[in-house]
Amino acid sequence: MKGILKRAAAVALALALAVALLASCSGSRTLLTVDGAAVTEEIMNYYVYISTSMLELYNRGALDYSAEIEEFGGRKLGDVIKELAYQQILNDYAGLSLAKQYDLEFDEEEMTLIDSQVEKVIAGIGDNSTYRDFLNTVKISDKTYRQMLRNQMLLDKVKEYLVADDGPMALTEEELAAATETFREDFVNVEYVVLSRLDLTNGEELDSATIAAQRELAQKVRALALNGSNFHKLIDKYSANKPSDGYSAYVKNDASEGLPEEFLRAAFSLKDGEISNVISTEYGFYVIKRLPYDELLPTVVKKTAQEEKYEKLLKEVQDRMTVVTTAAFNAYEVK
Repeated sequence: MKGILKRAAAVALALALAVALLASCSGSRTLLTVDGAAVTEEIMNYYVYISTSMLELYNRGALDYSAEIEEFGGRKLGDVIKELAYQQILNDYAGLSLAKQYDLEFDEEEMTLIDSQVEKVIAGIGDNSTYRDFLNTVKISDKTYRQMLRNQMLLDKVKEYLVADDGPMALTEEELAAATETFREDFVNVEYVVLSRLDLTNGEELDSATIAAQRELAQKVRALALNGSNFHKLIDKYSANKPSDGYSAYVKNDASEGLPEEFLRAAFSLKDGEISNVISTEYGFYVIKRLPYDELLPTVVKKTAQEEKYEKLLKEVQDRMTVVTTAAFNAYEVK
């Protein structure tokens, strides 16, 4: 139970995409400049859309951007989203600066693949009418939206290139060893049986009687595990998810990774060798067994360590950037 982009050698100036992006927005007011590059109102609109999407709690139905949100210290939602958008712009422009520094862009083969991915994203929004409605809502042009998607994919490539094992920012053995200790407590090694609440053929919830039977079966599985039954055989016989490349999995203490919060709380509260109670979640009923850390921990931790190193590099680049905001930026409101 343990990017579409290949890493490529440097070939040309990465900011070609950024230049194309700026050209597509020439009719839009400049809100700020980052090292002399104009960030227009249209670009800001895109980042507002991205930042709103990040706040899943508020990304349902009509949004009241003037609402004062308790989770953000009583600040207006629109002000929070504007700040998030601004920070993401600085983050992305720092990435573009790194792309320029290392002469990264897409080669011809990759560009064909990227354009195909862009079309898939657009197709996922709906038919042409739905897509146009989306653009009108976000207040950007088709050309800008396409360029922004390509830009995001370029940033993915920059990150992948820099922190790859043979990249210029690859982790040293010492850094990986230190990260293994630093991030040890962020991961737990477990194996588990899950009895699903859902019909695995269509994703719909099972009827109440079947769910009750699944809960009862989970209690039986736990009793068997506590009495010494082989946990791997219990997984084989009862679990809705069958192992593909091993029974155990390292799980990160982060609900955004996809596992329910109830599962994570239970897994991280266990000691090595302990079996959990039956954990009820919206997906089903889990019985979890915690395992000791093993030789795979450094490999598991590596991704987190690479991301931290890349984020630190972006911050260093941001600290060197010259950012100038305009009166138009100060007057810009999310509404």
